[in-house]
Parts: sequence; structure tokens; C-alpha cells
Amino acid sequence: MTKVILTNVTHNYPLYVASNMSIRKALIELFISNNGVKKKSTVNQITALDDVSLNLLPGDRLGVLGDNGAGKSTLLRVIAGIYKPTSGNVIVEGKISSLLDIFFGINMDATGRENILIRGILLGLSRDEIKKISEKIIEFIDIDEFIDYPIKTYSTGMKMRIAFAISVYINADILILDEWLSVGDKGFVQKAEKALTDKISSAQIVVYASHSEEQIKRTCNKIIYLKKGRISSFYENS
Repeated sequence: MTKVILTNVTHNYPLYVASNMSIRKALIELFISNNGVKKKSTVNQITALDDVSLNLLPGDRLGVLGDNGAGKSTLLRVIAGIYKPTSGNVIVEGKISSLLDIFFGINMDATGRENILIRGILLGLSRDEIKKISEKIIEFIDIDEFIDYPIKTYSTGMKMRIAFAISVYINADILILDEWLSVGDKGFVQKAEKALTDKISSAQIVVYASHSEEQIKRTCNKIIYLKKGRISSFYENS
């Protein structure tokens, strides 16, 4: 069964603190180091997530709110498997689609058509599965003959279109989304928002982090507030 379970998850980032030093002092310390005398580096840690527990099952749409630095993006990356927690346990069962970095796997020297294949393979699809959705993606992007040009020749808007389209057409059990994506011109934005809404509806579990409480309340049935890496409050949104 599709599920996301976090138990007492903590994630720390190492913070290396270097003392202020002159060029002369730096050269002396380098000389000492090269002669076998090692100086201990000072390592502090920032706690991005602090003892976070979640239990998400099919039908759950979890909204994650909090100020900058509260730990929202870190939480999403831990669930996506990008970060390994410092402590605690993470269980994720089901295929994940992550819209955290829509440019993941995009090769600027390859054509748009080639990138659909490359990105699909990186996301775990077979060639047959990619073939089934590639024409839909090309139609959705709507950039005519540019689909067979290298992506490095695209405008910024065209790059966003193809990266978004590849991401949104990959079906998954669990959707992880950091902020609502708005890509391209006004006409394409409307089409993209509909595609994203459909993707949210079709996923079994959604984890959506945003600064917009209004958007979260429209989309999610469960909401948590993060403060300094901890869940400060939780409620169900009927």
C-alpha cells in the first residue's frame, strides 16, 4: 500500500566555521598542515528538521506551511529520498514524482525530443512507457519544430515548458511539490495549472509546501506548520 511514514526524523546540516585569518597566518597553517601537524576543523550543525513524525496514507494531501528556514524544503527532500535523515526512520512505499527540481536530468545539448527520453529513463520509465506519453508531451509543449532543436537554443520560457511538461506527465503514487509552478506565457500558465491540478487529483498522496496559506487550504486536507524544524501545529482541513 502507498504510504509515507516519518518517525522522529531529524536532519542536520554541517556548518564549517573558519576563523578570520590573514594571508600570512593562512600560509603558516598550510605549511604546518603539509608537515604532518593537523589542525582540528570546527564543525557546528544546523538542525533543519527536529523530531518530525508523519503518517500519510492514500487520500492524504498534506500542506506544509512555515517561514523561510522553517524546514519545508528539507522535509520534502527527505521524503523524496534526496536527503538521508541524521536520525529517525523514513518509510516510503509507492512511486514518487518530485517537482522540486523540474530541470533534473535535462541535457542542454540534446533536443527536446531526446530530453523526453533521457528524463523518462532517469525517472524509471521504460522506453515503451516513454513512447506512450512522448507525443502528449510534445503536443502540450506546443513549440513546433523547436522540439528537434537542442535545448540550449530555447528561450527561458521554452526551457521551462519542456521541463515542466516532462515532470507533470510522469504518473506517480506520491507527488511532492514545492510551491505552485507558473511557467511560460499567460495562455500556457492556464494549461499548466490545469495539468498540475489533474496530477494532484490523480496522485494517491500529495505533499505540498508553500508560503501561500490560501493555496494550501484549497489543495490540502491536512496541514502542518513548521517552526525551526519542528511541527508547531497540525489540523485537518475539511
